[in-house]
Amino acid sequence: MLFFQALAQLEPAQAFRVWYIVSLLVYALTLSLLWRAYPGSVNLLRLGWIANLAGLWHTLELGQIYMPLLLAATGAWLFLHRRRDLPAGVLIGLLVAIKPSFAIWPALLLLAGYGMTALAALACAAAVSLVPLLAYGPRIYLQWLAATAAYNGIAIPLNGSLAGMAAHMGLPWLGTVLAAALLLALALWARRCRPGRLQLSGLAIAATLLASPLSWPGYSLFLLPVLWSRSWRAPLRVAALLFVFPVWLVLRWCGNAHWQLLTLGWLYGWASLLVLGALAVETWQRGTPSLQVKES
Repeated sequence: MLFFQALAQLEPAQAFRVWYIVSLLVYALTLSLLWRAYPGSVNLLRLGWIANLAGLWHTLELGQIYMPLLLAATGAWLFLHRRRDLPAGVLIGLLVAIKPSFAIWPALLLLAGYGMTALAALACAAAVSLVPLLAYGPRIYLQWLAATAAYNGIAIPLNGSLAGMAAHMGLPWLGTVLAAALLLALALWARRCRPGRLQLSGLAIAATLLASPLSWPGYSLFLLPVLWSRSWRAPLRVAALLFVFPVWLVLRWCGNAHWQLLTLGWLYGWASLLVLGALAVETWQRGTPSLQVKES
């Protein structure tokens, strides 16, 4: 709220241009960190892919705030890669404070035994979330809840969540059931199998995109460290291809028929589901961290 209050002082067109440039710079910084951590993953195909992601251009076009959140998620991923649990937790906490649906990530880390990371994330998220209380009082939370309840965008094409898919089917209750089943399965798996940090984090991010009530194309950017850090087999190649399908084509070609909404209208949801499925299958097959990177 404090950030938006300051931004609102600018003329809208000027604010959009400034934020467009800032977002591009933050995206470039994020890519440079991934490049440095995983130099072997860089090739012409991936360079073309990261420049043509539908979520990238949709985020820039709408002036969304996803780029700093992507930087925080990527930083957390890289800290986990280096087993630096405390700074990873702080960055995850910042992400959770702004996007509460990402609380799935520290919750699974806690169940898997990574207490320092999880508790640092939850403490940071709680501390940051209290700042509006000090600045505006408790009414700001009631206004947020009212605005959230009044928004009815779950059935809009491009929403890649399970709730969006269920809404396209005309069965809105099914989205809640599927999301709950997915999270319960992941919770039991994390508690019983105690997977590696990155293995768990990859599944947590993919599950967050599916279990959240809303998952717009820009949310797919949070899978960037997951996809960058590993080789692409067939399911991930298909997912990567779906993630570059332009948003404007989805909106232009997607009609009102249920089959259109469940295919093209849920295109990015299918991509997230492919990523989740690929990670889950490799986990089941190997019984070891599915990410083909060494957690150093």
